[in-house]
Amino acid sequence: MQEREKKSVKQILEDLRTEIKSSQNTLLVAIDIGKVRHCACFVSSSGKMLRRKFFFTNTIDGFSQLVRQTKFYHNKEKLRATLFAMEPSGFYWIHLYEYLDFREKKVVTVSPLAVNRNRETIKVSKDKSDPKDAYNIADLMKQGKFYWLYTDKCVNSEGLDLKRKMAYSFKRQKKNKKEK
Repeated sequence: MQEREKKSVKQILEDLRTEIKSSQNTLLVAIDIGKVRHCACFVSSSGKMLRRKFFFTNTIDGFSQLVRQTKFYHNKEKLRATLFAMEPSGFYWIHLYEYLDFREKKVVTVSPLAVNRNRETIKVSKDKSDPKDAYNIADLMKQGKFYWLYTDKCVNSEGLDLKRKMAYSFKRQKKNKKEK
C-alpha cells in the first residue's frame, strides 16, 4: 500500500494498463450498473470469456455474491490479479465502488462516453442490454481505456447526503422565489 501511495496516479494507471495488455494472468470483472441489480462479465486478460452474464442485487448480499464468484474464477483459472471496472453513471455505482474499495480490491471506472462509442465498434448488435454493456466495459478494460477514481474517500455517504440536502435546499429556495 505504501508503494501505491508513493507513485503518482498517472504512473499507477500506466502500470496497470501495461500489466493488462502484456499479461495473461488478470481476471477482468466488468460491471454494468443498474438501479436494482447489476450485471457482471468475467473475462481473462488473454480474452477468454469465463462468464458472459452474472446478475447480482444492489445490496451487501449481492456484492458478497460478486466477490465469491470472482474468487471462484480467480482460483479456477489460476489468475494472479483481479481488476473490477464499472461505468460511473448516476449514483447507484457508489455503494458497490465503496464496498470493493473498502476490501482493497482494484477498482477502475470507464467513461460513459467511451462505453457509448465503443458499442459501435464491437461485434454485438446495436440494441442495449445489461450483458452487452458489461461485455462492452470488459472490451474497454482490455484496451486499457479506464481511469482511476483518486478520491481519498471523497465518495462517501456523508458527502452525498450533504450534496442532496444542498440540492433540495436550492430547489426549495428557487420555488419560494417563484411563489413571491
